[in-house]
Amino acid sequence: VQKINIANSSLMFEVNAHSSMVRALAVSPNGSVFATGGNDNLVKIFETGSGRLLLSLTGNMKPLYAVQFSKDGNKLAGVGADDTARIWDVSSGKLLNEFTGMSAGVFAVAFSPDGKRLATASDVGIVRLWDIEADRQVLALKASEKQISALAFDESGSSLIATDVTGKTSIWTTARK
Repeated sequence: VQKINIANSSLMFEVNAHSSMVRALAVSPNGSVFATGGNDNLVKIFETGSGRLLLSLTGNMKPLYAVQFSKDGNKLAGVGADDTARIWDVSSGKLLNEFTGMSAGVFAVAFSPDGKRLATASDVGIVRLWDIEADRQVLALKASEKQISALAFDESGSSLIATDVTGKTSIWTTARK
């Protein structure tokens, strides 16, 4: 990871984040920290201003494919090849949730804007919705026959959008009645 001053193209600092390929990157909503996930099975959180390593999060058994901060920046989710979604507390590094039962690798993750739900998506086109507070899956949807490559909630949290590797995009209403 390199930080470059755009005004004069000078390198401000460089971080050797992982011992192997970095597959995932997310910046906290306030920009103060960023997280990386790599083939070394680690999630790392760095201070954006200095590049200083703040936390190294363990527990993943295989490479990470995606990381995502909650809207308030207090939680970080990571997903990858071990078919598990994990949520950590950003300030302490404590593991808060671990969601299992997925298969074929988890390639995308998104927090709902209120931070109460987490969406995950797999290589086999399944999108799952998790209730973070209840610590359980609440919904599974077959979105595609292909890998889901990206997930996002709209600003209100009332829609969940998924895109697969072929470009097919699906939108669901998530509002509770």
